[in-house]
Amino acid sequence: MSRCRILVVSLFFVAIVPRLAHGDVKVSRAVGVGTANVRALQNESDPRDSESCASLGQLDISFGTDGDGAPKVGVVVTDPRGRKIGYDPLTKKAWDEVPEAGGRIVCDPVSDVCRGRIEVCGPVSGAFKVEVIGQRTATYSLSVCARSQETHDGKGLGSSDSAADLNKVAIQSGARDVVMVQYSRDREQRVAVQRQQPIRAGDETGGPTPAGSGGSSDLQ
Repeated sequence: MSRCRILVVSLFFVAIVPRLAHGDVKVSRAVGVGTANVRALQNESDPRDSESCASLGQLDISFGTDGDGAPKVGVVVTDPRGRKIGYDPLTKKAWDEVPEAGGRIVCDPVSDVCRGRIEVCGPVSGAFKVEVIGQRTATYSLSVCARSQETHDGKGLGSSDSAADLNKVAIQSGARDVVMVQYSRDREQRVAVQRQQPIRAGDETGGPTPAGSGGSSDLQ
Protein backbone atom coordinates (compact mmCIF):
# COMPACT_ATOMS: atom_id res chain seq x y z
CA MET A 1 0.00 0.00 0.00
CA SER A 2 1.41 3.36 -1.00
CA ARG A 3 1.70 6.02 1.70
CA CYS A 4 0.80 8.63 -0.93
CA ARG A 5 -2.76 9.78 -1.23
CA ILE A 6 -3.16 11.01 -4.80
CA LEU A 7 -6.23 13.15 -5.34
CA VAL A 8 -7.92 13.75 -8.68
CA VAL A 9 -8.20 17.51 -8.90
CA SER A 10 -8.59 20.25 -11.45
CA LEU A 11 -5.05 21.47 -11.96
CA PHE A 12 -3.94 25.05 -12.36
CA PHE A 13 -0.49 26.51 -12.84
CA VAL A 14 1.00 28.78 -10.23
CA ALA A 15 4.66 29.60 -10.72
CA ILE A 16 6.56 28.36 -7.69
CA VAL A 17 8.07 31.76 -7.07
CA PRO A 18 8.75 33.85 -3.96
CA ARG A 19 6.12 36.59 -3.96
CA LEU A 20 8.63 39.43 -4.15
CA ALA A 21 10.09 38.07 -7.37
CA HIS A 22 6.87 37.94 -9.38
CA GLY A 23 7.70 41.03 -11.39
CA ASP A 24 10.93 39.47 -12.69
CA VAL A 25 9.57 36.07 -13.68
CA LYS A 26 9.88 34.92 -17.28
CA VAL A 27 7.42 32.17 -18.24
CA SER A 28 8.19 29.83 -21.11
CA ARG A 29 5.51 27.75 -22.83
CA ALA A 30 5.87 24.68 -24.98
CA VAL A 31 7.04 24.85 -28.58
CA GLY A 32 6.87 22.18 -31.28
CA VAL A 33 9.01 19.06 -30.95
CA GLY A 34 11.10 18.01 -33.95
CA THR A 35 9.75 15.13 -36.07
CA ALA A 36 12.85 13.00 -35.46
CA ASN A 37 12.45 13.35 -31.69
CA VAL A 38 8.73 12.51 -31.83
CA ARG A 39 9.46 9.24 -33.64
CA ALA A 40 11.89 8.27 -30.88
CA LEU A 41 9.28 8.64 -28.12
CA GLN A 42 6.81 6.01 -26.99
CA ASN A 43 3.48 6.14 -28.76
CA GLU A 44 1.46 7.33 -25.73
CA SER A 45 -1.15 10.05 -26.00
CA ASP A 46 -0.95 13.27 -23.97
CA PRO A 47 -3.76 13.99 -21.49
CA ARG A 48 -6.69 16.07 -22.72
CA ASP A 49 -8.09 17.26 -19.40
CA SER A 50 -7.80 16.80 -15.62
CA GLU A 51 -9.88 13.60 -15.82
CA SER A 52 -6.69 12.04 -17.18
CA CYS A 53 -5.50 11.86 -13.55
CA ALA A 54 -7.87 8.92 -13.16
CA SER A 55 -7.67 7.30 -16.58
CA LEU A 56 -4.01 7.80 -17.61
CA GLY A 57 -2.29 8.04 -14.23
CA GLN A 58 -0.69 10.78 -12.15
CA LEU A 59 2.73 11.86 -10.89
CA ASP A 60 3.10 14.10 -7.83
CA ILE A 61 6.47 15.54 -6.77
CA SER A 62 6.65 17.41 -3.46
CA PHE A 63 9.68 19.06 -1.89
CA GLY A 64 10.68 21.05 1.15
CA THR A 65 13.71 22.25 3.10
CA ASP A 66 14.73 22.51 6.73
CA GLY A 67 13.27 25.37 8.77
CA ASP A 68 10.11 27.37 8.30
CA GLY A 69 8.98 29.60 5.46
CA ALA A 70 9.12 28.88 1.74
CA PRO A 71 11.47 26.16 0.44
CA LYS A 72 15.07 27.34 -0.04
CA VAL A 73 15.23 25.48 -3.34
CA GLY A 74 13.45 25.74 -6.67
CA VAL A 75 12.43 22.74 -8.75
CA VAL A 76 12.17 22.32 -12.52
CA VAL A 77 10.69 19.09 -13.90
CA THR A 78 11.35 17.99 -17.49
CA ASP A 79 9.11 15.26 -18.87
CA PRO A 80 10.28 12.50 -21.28
CA ARG A 81 9.26 14.69 -24.24
CA GLY A 82 11.47 17.59 -23.15
CA ARG A 83 8.71 19.84 -21.77
CA LYS A 84 9.24 21.68 -18.48
CA ILE A 85 7.30 22.91 -15.50
CA GLY A 86 8.67 24.70 -12.44
CA TYR A 87 10.75 27.67 -11.35
CA ASP A 88 14.49 28.41 -11.33
CA PRO A 89 15.21 30.90 -8.50
CA LEU A 90 18.69 31.66 -9.87
CA THR A 91 17.57 32.74 -13.34
CA LYS A 92 14.07 33.79 -12.17
CA LYS A 93 12.54 31.85 -15.04
CA ALA A 94 9.35 29.76 -14.85
CA TRP A 95 8.06 27.08 -17.22
CA ASP A 96 4.50 25.92 -17.91
CA GLU A 97 4.94 23.50 -20.82
CA VAL A 98 3.68 20.12 -19.54
CA PRO A 99 0.03 19.39 -20.47
CA GLU A 100 -2.40 19.19 -17.53
CA ALA A 101 0.28 19.94 -14.92
CA GLY A 102 0.36 22.46 -12.10
CA GLY A 103 2.63 23.76 -9.36
CA ARG A 104 1.95 25.36 -5.99
CA ILE A 105 3.39 26.12 -2.57
CA VAL A 106 1.39 24.89 0.43
CA CYS A 107 2.10 26.32 3.90
CA ASP A 108 0.98 25.15 7.34
CA PRO A 109 -0.64 28.21 8.98
CA VAL A 110 0.45 27.07 12.45
CA SER A 111 4.09 26.06 11.92
CA ASP A 112 4.70 28.24 8.82
CA VAL A 113 6.45 25.26 7.23
CA CYS A 114 5.93 25.24 3.46
CA ARG A 115 6.33 22.59 0.79
CA GLY A 116 6.25 22.86 -2.96
CA ARG A 117 4.26 20.47 -5.10
CA ILE A 118 4.21 19.73 -8.82
CA GLU A 119 1.34 17.57 -10.12
CA VAL A 120 1.19 15.98 -13.57
CA CYS A 121 -2.01 14.38 -14.85
CA GLY A 122 -1.57 11.62 -17.43
CA PRO A 123 2.26 11.63 -17.44
CA VAL A 124 3.86 9.75 -20.32
CA SER A 125 6.08 6.79 -19.50
CA GLY A 126 9.80 7.37 -19.29
CA ALA A 127 12.47 9.28 -17.37
CA PHE A 128 11.51 12.59 -15.76
CA LYS A 129 14.40 14.91 -14.89
CA VAL A 130 13.87 16.76 -11.61
CA GLU A 131 16.33 19.61 -11.13
CA VAL A 132 16.62 20.85 -7.53
CA ILE A 133 18.19 24.32 -7.48
CA GLY A 134 19.75 25.76 -4.34
CA GLN A 135 18.65 29.33 -3.72
CA ARG A 136 20.37 29.10 -0.33
CA THR A 137 22.44 26.42 1.40
CA ALA A 138 19.92 23.98 2.89
CA THR A 139 18.86 20.39 3.46
CA TYR A 140 15.99 19.26 1.27
CA SER A 141 13.64 16.30 0.97
CA LEU A 142 11.83 15.09 -2.14
CA SER A 143 8.80 12.78 -2.26
CA VAL A 144 7.47 11.18 -5.44
CA CYS A 145 4.02 9.59 -5.59
CA ALA A 146 2.82 7.81 -8.72
CA ARG A 147 -0.39 6.26 -9.99
CA SER A 148 -0.51 4.01 -13.04
CA GLN A 149 -2.95 4.07 -15.92
CA GLU A 150 -6.30 2.39 -15.27
CA THR A 151 -6.63 -1.02 -16.91
CA HIS A 152 -8.89 -4.06 -16.69
CA ASP A 153 -7.37 -7.01 -14.82
CA GLY A 154 -10.23 -9.47 -15.01
CA LYS A 155 -11.79 -8.20 -11.77
CA GLY A 156 -12.57 -4.73 -13.04
CA LEU A 157 -10.95 -1.40 -13.77
CA GLY A 158 -8.05 -0.50 -11.51
CA SER A 159 -4.63 1.09 -11.10
CA SER A 160 -1.62 0.82 -8.79
CA ASP A 161 0.16 3.37 -6.57
CA SER A 162 3.86 3.54 -5.67
CA ALA A 163 6.20 6.02 -4.00
CA ALA A 164 9.86 6.93 -3.53
CA ASP A 165 11.69 9.47 -1.34
CA LEU A 166 14.97 11.30 -1.01
CA ASN A 167 15.56 12.47 2.56
CA LYS A 168 17.90 14.99 4.19
CA VAL A 169 19.98 15.85 1.14
CA ALA A 170 22.41 18.77 1.59
CA ILE A 171 22.62 21.33 -1.21
CA GLN A 172 24.77 24.44 -1.50
CA SER A 173 23.62 27.87 -2.59
CA GLY A 174 23.86 28.07 -6.39
CA ALA A 175 24.21 24.29 -6.80
CA ARG A 176 21.93 22.06 -8.86
CA ASP A 177 20.95 18.50 -8.02
CA VAL A 178 19.48 16.27 -10.71
CA VAL A 179 17.11 13.49 -9.68
CA MET A 180 15.93 11.08 -12.36
CA VAL A 181 12.42 9.71 -11.82
CA GLN A 182 11.47 6.61 -13.80
CA TYR A 183 7.70 6.42 -14.31
CA SER A 184 5.51 4.02 -16.26
CA ARG A 185 1.78 3.95 -16.95
CA ASP A 186 2.04 0.15 -16.64
CA ARG A 187 0.31 -0.87 -13.39
CA GLU A 188 2.92 -3.62 -12.87
CA GLN A 189 5.79 -1.11 -12.71
CA ARG A 190 6.79 1.00 -9.69
CA VAL A 191 8.22 4.50 -9.64
CA ALA A 192 11.98 4.72 -8.99
CA VAL A 193 14.33 7.63 -8.28
CA GLN A 194 18.09 8.11 -8.66
CA ARG A 195 20.00 11.18 -7.57
CA GLN A 196 22.81 12.23 -9.89
CA GLN A 197 26.14 13.78 -8.90
CA PRO A 198 25.42 17.38 -7.72
CA ILE A 199 26.35 20.18 -10.13
CA ARG A 200 27.93 23.06 -8.25
CA ALA A 201 27.86 26.65 -9.45
CA GLY A 202 30.06 26.97 -12.53
CA ASP A 203 30.39 23.17 -12.98
CA GLU A 204 28.73 21.50 -15.97
CA THR A 205 29.55 17.91 -15.01
CA GLY A 206 27.29 15.45 -13.25
CA GLY A 207 26.59 11.75 -12.94
CA PRO A 208 25.09 9.11 -10.67
CA THR A 209 25.78 9.81 -7.00
CA PRO A 210 28.24 7.28 -5.53
CA ALA A 211 27.00 5.08 -2.69
CA GLY A 212 27.34 6.72 0.69
CA SER A 213 27.47 10.26 -0.66
CA GLY A 214 24.22 11.36 1.00
CA GLY A 215 20.52 11.16 0.29
CA SER A 216 18.35 8.07 0.61
CA SER A 217 15.87 6.45 -1.74
CA ASP A 218 12.95 4.64 -0.14
CA LEU A 219 10.75 2.68 -2.51
CA GLN A 220 7.40 1.19 -1.73
